[in-house]
Amino acid sequence: MTDTKPARPLPSWATRLRGLRREQGWSQKQLAIQLFRVAGDDIRLPELRSVIRRIKDHEAGKHEPKDPYPLLYCRVFNIGEVELFSRNPEPQSMVEHSGPHDHGARELFVLGSTESLAVEDITCVLSRIHRLNRTINPETIRDLRENLDNIVVRYEQLNHSSLVPTLVRQRTWIDNLLGECNHPKERQQLFEIAGGISGILGYVAVGRGKFPLARAYCREAFQLSGFAQNSSLQAWVRGLQSFCEYYAREYAEALRIAVDGLAYASSGPQSVRLTINGMARAMGKLGDVQGVHRAVDEAYNLASHNNAPKGLPSSISLECYSAAQIASNAATAYVSLGMPDEVQRHIESALPDITKFGSPWSRSLVMIDFATSLIPAKKGDLEHACDLVLDALTTSANRPIISIQQRAAEFIHTATRQCGESRQIAEIRRAYLQEESSYEQ
Repeated sequence: MTDTKPARPLPSWATRLRGLRREQGWSQKQLAIQLFRVAGDDIRLPELRSVIRRIKDHEAGKHEPKDPYPLLYCRVFNIGEVELFSRNPEPQSMVEHSGPHDHGARELFVLGSTESLAVEDITCVLSRIHRLNRTINPETIRDLRENLDNIVVRYEQLNHSSLVPTLVRQRTWIDNLLGECNHPKERQQLFEIAGGISGILGYVAVGRGKFPLARAYCREAFQLSGFAQNSSLQAWVRGLQSFCEYYAREYAEALRIAVDGLAYASSGPQSVRLTINGMARAMGKLGDVQGVHRAVDEAYNLASHNNAPKGLPSSISLECYSAAQIASNAATAYVSLGMPDEVQRHIESALPDITKFGSPWSRSLVMIDFATSLIPAKKGDLEHACDLVLDALTTSANRPIISIQQRAAEFIHTATRQCGESRQIAEIRRAYLQEESSYEQ
């Protein structure tokens, strides 16, 4: 008979990889799907079959994982790379008992499976206990939350070009913290903060007209909010998603998302945003006059039960919309319906607070809406309307966003259709094209 060579012991990292996968109850295919999930848009992986083959090789100890697999495994299992891939002494391949007086330090327990035999000793168990006990300094979580709240409050005053890299770094760091923390309450808080950051990144992407990226950020934000079990935050994200689809000109989808968001908001603060910014404006674009009337009335009613703030809070506030925000969004909905009297009535209500507290964006948007309402009015004043739009484009010239671009384009279209070509409209078109050039840089 020929002697059979003893099986080569598995590297410790291979044993840990396989053990972590089994702890989750995943097959190798399910783990591969998880790797695709955490890879996101930044890391490209080969086709699913190739990834499954790599996992099999890694767990069999044939090949040590190379980039990007170590990073992806650490993300999936919420474990540090040093801990996962450290070269501890190899576990023995059979149950060992040194004798009746051995106190268990060398005891091994064989776990059977249909694939192979996995071996655990006391070190494996203690390592899992250590992971369970890992926590984050409460001051770190507090500072992250305070920074997020500050960004939300001051959003209109911030430079978004420098804001995005800062948010991306924070988002990446929170991913690392999640990999180091197993305390349920702390993880929930980190999920909330991460959801808020991803939501803001999505909102900024909408403003730049990057709709696929905005949708991805918002999907991530919604999933993180679900992990945090925060329905109010989920409702807030639905508002951002509806906002994205509105400016992507997918009005039916914007309406659908807003309605879905109300299931998470119930009658809480975010129900106001979803009703007026999401539903009313989308219905306006879809020509639903009665739907807009109902949504506007309902928004004011909901605000009365949610301690609506005074003035003009941040456009991405997690609190209730103010009366001025409701009125300005109602005006936009009525612009789409071609109802100038309603537009002007709501703008008149919103204008004092917008003039006093509003950002350059909010003032520009209201001015363009008001100008557009003058075109079909009985006593329409084209020259005055064009002056308002030129002022609006000047006011926001250094801070171009998609909403101002679209409103200005809609004004040019409406004015040209109603009044024909004119010197004033040509002047606005030149200013618009200059703004568009700045926007696309």
